[in-house]
Amino acid sequence: MPTDTPAPPQRAAALSDDDRLLVAHCVALSFPSSSPAPPAAAAASFQVHHASHPYPCAAFAFAPSWSVADWAAPSSAEVARQPFGDAEVDPALFPSLRAVGSGVPARANAAFLAAFRGLLDGSPLQSEVSRAVAEEKRIVFTGHSSGGSIATLAAIWFLENCTRQGSVNQAHPFYIVPRIPLTPLASFREEIQAVLDWLSPQTPNNSPAGRPCGTYHFLTSSEQLIVLTNSDAVLQLLFYCLQLDPQQQLLDAAARSLSAHWQQIDRAAIGSIELSKEAILHLSAAAQWEKQRQRNQTKIDESCQKIQEALRNLNEYKRTCELRGVSYYDSFKLQREVHDFNANVRRLELAGLWDEIIEMLRRRELPDGFEAREEWVRLGTLFRRLVEPLDIANYYRHSKNEDTGSYLSKGRPRRYKYTQKWHEQLQRAPVGSSLESCFWAVVEELQAEMVDGRAFEDLRDRVVKLESDAHGWYNSGSLGKDVFLGSSSFVAWWRTLPEQHKSASCIAKLVSL
Repeated sequence: MPTDTPAPPQRAAALSDDDRLLVAHCVALSFPSSSPAPPAAAAASFQVHHASHPYPCAAFAFAPSWSVADWAAPSSAEVARQPFGDAEVDPALFPSLRAVGSGVPARANAAFLAAFRGLLDGSPLQSEVSRAVAEEKRIVFTGHSSGGSIATLAAIWFLENCTRQGSVNQAHPFYIVPRIPLTPLASFREEIQAVLDWLSPQTPNNSPAGRPCGTYHFLTSSEQLIVLTNSDAVLQLLFYCLQLDPQQQLLDAAARSLSAHWQQIDRAAIGSIELSKEAILHLSAAAQWEKQRQRNQTKIDESCQKIQEALRNLNEYKRTCELRGVSYYDSFKLQREVHDFNANVRRLELAGLWDEIIEMLRRRELPDGFEAREEWVRLGTLFRRLVEPLDIANYYRHSKNEDTGSYLSKGRPRRYKYTQKWHEQLQRAPVGSSLESCFWAVVEELQAEMVDGRAFEDLRDRVVKLESDAHGWYNSGSLGKDVFLGSSSFVAWWRTLPEQHKSASCIAKLVSL
C-alpha cells in the first residue's frame, strides 16, 4: 500500500573497470573513418564488432550521414506542418514511447525514424541482434552524430522486444551514444547541409574564402565570454587568434582544444557558468518549477490516507451487500438503504480527489515519473475496480445513456481511463485489455439493445466475448463473485438467453454456484 512519503530514488550503479574499457572501445568505434566511404554505402548503415574482452559483447556502430536529406525529411504533408521536421513514432514499433495516461505518442525526427525503419526492413540488423542475444552477448549500440540518434532508436527498439519476450536481464543491453538532438530544424536544410559538408571527412578543403556571419562566442583562457556579431570584427579577431608560430604551437593548440572538448566537467552550481541574466532567470525558473512539482507530489501523497480510508468504507459496503445476497452494484443502483446513500458520499469524495490528481497530470504539475510509481498504480487499480461500478450504476440509474450515449463511449471519466493505462503499463499488458471495471457497462448496453428489439443472433459475438472476459477476470480475482449471485441483475438477464447458448457457455458453472 502507498506510504505517506515517496520512496527515495535509487542511485545509479557506478561503472566497473570492465565497463569503462568497453565504453572507451565503443566510443572509438562510433567515430567515422577519414577514408572515403564506398559509393554504394547507405547513409543509415551499421557495422557489428564482436569482442570477447573484457566480456563477450556485440557492438553495433551506426555511421553518421553527411547529407541533409538524412537529417531533415522530405517535405511531406505531415512533416511540412512541423517546424522541427518531427513526426509521431510508430506505436507498433515503439509502444512505450507515449504518455501513459493520455496515450499521446512521442515525436522524433522524421528522417531518423525513416532511416531506422529502413535499417529494420532492408538490412540484417534484426538477425544480427537476434544472433548476439542467442549467444548471450552483451549488446551495445553506439554512433556518432546522426548515427547516435539511430543508435538511440535501436536501443529503445531492442528494449521493447526484450521486454515483450521477458529476456531483458539475459541480454544486458546498454548503449553508448554521443548526444545529438532528435529534431533538427527542418527549415534550415541548406544551413545544415553546409555544416555537414564542412564536417564531412570526405569533403576536400578547397572551398572559396568567405566572410563570417551570425553570432560568434569566444571564450578566453580566463573563461571570459565575448560575443560578437559584427563580421569585420569577427574576421579580425579570428585572424589574430590564429597567428600561431611555429607549427608546433598549432599542434599544441589543437591538442588542448580536443582535450577541452572531450573533458566532462561537472558544474555543481549555475553561478559557476558565465550566463546572461536572462539565461540564469530561465534556469532558475525551471528549477523552481520542478521544486513546485515535487511539492505538489508531496501534497498528493498526503491525500493517500484519505483515499485508503474511503476505499475501506466502500469495501465494507460491498461485503455487507454480499452478506445480504445482493451485488453491491444492484444495491447502489436502487439506492433504497442508508448505506447506499453513504456509499454515494464516499464515491463523490474519491471522485474529487482523483479528478484533482488527473488534472494536475494534464497540466504537467506533477513529476514526470508520478504515473509509474508502483504504489499509486496499485492504489489507482483498487480504486478503479471498486468505485467505477458505482459510477456506472449511477450513470444508468439516471438514464444518462438515453441523452448522452453509452457509458463506455461518452460517459467514462478520465480518472478511470488514466488508472487503467497505469495498470496496463505496469503489467506490460496490451492497451485496453483491463476493462474488468467496466463489466457492468457492457451488461447494461447489451440489456438495453435487447429491450429495444435486437435479436440475440445479432449480439451473439459480443455476449460470448463478455462471458469469456468475465470468466478470465473472475479467475484472476479482478472481478468479484457478487456478480454471479443468484439475485444479481446480470444473472437474471443471462438466464433469459437461449438455452442452447447457456448450456455451452463458459460461465454456466459460475452462474449455477
